[in-house]
Amino acid sequence: MLSNVLNSETAIQINIGIIRAFVEVRKMLAEPSTDKFGVLEDLIKRLEDYMEEILSDQNDINEETSLQIDAIYKALENLQEEAKKKTDIPRIGFKTDE
Repeated sequence: MLSNVLNSETAIQINIGIIRAFVEVRKMLAEPSTDKFGVLEDLIKRLEDYMEEILSDQNDINEETSLQIDAIYKALENLQEEAKKKTDIPRIGFKTDE
């Protein structure tokens, strides 16, 4: 259009640039680009879910471990009580006056 009026090389190049810009705008309108923020939000959400799953698994392991440790402490307490009962038995044999 501009090249029809001015008939110069510069006008032709500007006209080609304008047509290319309109073609790119038409492509953008015809094919909407992906929503980059939406994609990032989805990735972050999936990462948060994954981390939450890992932490809950770790907490389950910690709870199981604490239950096992409690059982060990109870067993040790029972063994100590049995050991005290055995020492309360009067000794058989020769006794000194001390």
